[in-house]
Amino acid sequence: MRRRDTLLGIGAMGLCLPSGLHAEKAGPRRVGALMPIAESDPDASRRVVAFLKALQEEGWREGDLKIEWRWVASRSAGPVVEELVALSPDVLVASSTALTREVLQRTRSIPTVFVLVADPVASGFAESLARPGANATGFLNFEASVASKWVQLLKEAIPDLAHVTLLFSPQAAAQGGGYFYPAFETAAAAIGITSSSAGVERQADLQPAIAAAAHQPRGGLVVAPDAFTAANRRAIIEAVNGLGLPAIYSFRQQAVEGGLIAYGIDTPEVFRLAATYVSRLLRGAQPTDLPIQAPTKLELVINLKTAKILGLTIPPTLLARADEVIE
Repeated sequence: MRRRDTLLGIGAMGLCLPSGLHAEKAGPRRVGALMPIAESDPDASRRVVAFLKALQEEGWREGDLKIEWRWVASRSAGPVVEELVALSPDVLVASSTALTREVLQRTRSIPTVFVLVADPVASGFAESLARPGANATGFLNFEASVASKWVQLLKEAIPDLAHVTLLFSPQAAAQGGGYFYPAFETAAAAIGITSSSAGVERQADLQPAIAAAAHQPRGGLVVAPDAFTAANRRAIIEAVNGLGLPAIYSFRQQAVEGGLIAYGIDTPEVFRLAATYVSRLLRGAQPTDLPIQAPTKLELVINLKTAKILGLTIPPTLLARADEVIE
C-alpha cells in the first residue's frame, strides 16, 4: 500500500485548469479515495486522470480540493480504511465491493461514492438503486446478466468449446461469487456446454485452479470481475496463456495486457462519472438523492496477438463487432 495526497491541479498530468470557475465553499475540501490496485498499476493513472479532469470540468480549481489517495493492492485494507475515515473527509470514494464494505462498516455518516461494485443492494450498501438511502451511492460495474454474454462470446470465439469455468474470489466477489454464477450456469446450459466454478483465496490458488480449468477437454475460462482478480490479472493472464486456455475477461486493460477477449466497461469513464457525484455531494446533495447508475456501454476488445499465440482463429463475424482489435 502506498499513500499519495494531491491537490486538484496536478500539472505533471498535463491537466489544464478552467478559468473563471470557483467552488461554492472556500477550500480546500477533503476527498478520500480508496483504490484496490497498486499506484504503479497502468490502469491507476487512467483512473486518476479521468477523475481529476472531470472535477475540473465541474468547476473545482487548484487549491479547492485535497484528494487523499490510498492504494490497497491486497485484502489487508482495514487499517488503511480506518486511517482515512479518521481524517473525516467531506466525501469518500471507494472502488470495488470489498473496499466499499470496509468503508461502510466504519462510517454511515460520511457521504460515500462507490465505484465498480456489482450488487450494492444485496451487499447492504443501499436500500434500492433509485433511492440508495443512508450515506452511499455510486456506480455498478456490471449487472448479473452480463455473465451470460461472457459465455456466449467465448463460445462464439471458440466454436468447439465444451466446458467453461468461472474464476472468482469468494472474499472479494459480490455475494461471495454467487452474483454472476446463476446467469453464467444458465447460459452455458442453453448452448449445450457444461460449467463449473473455481474460487481462489490467495495467489497460490491461481495456478492450480487455472490448471484444473485447462484440464477440462475443450475447456475455457471466464474471469469474473472482483478486486482480487483485477489486482492479480497479470498472473492470471500469464498462467492462462501458458496453459493454452481460451479466456474472456471483463475489463479492456486485461486484453491490452495479453488477455484473449475482454467484454466490459471502460473504467476511466466510470471514474469520470464518479467525480460528478463527488462534486454534487460537496455542493450539498445527499447520497439518497443520487440514484445508483448501471453501465450504459460495454466494449468488446479482442487481442489477435494472443489468439495467434494460442493457435486460435477468431471468426470474422466476431471481429467485425469488436470495438477494438489488438493486432
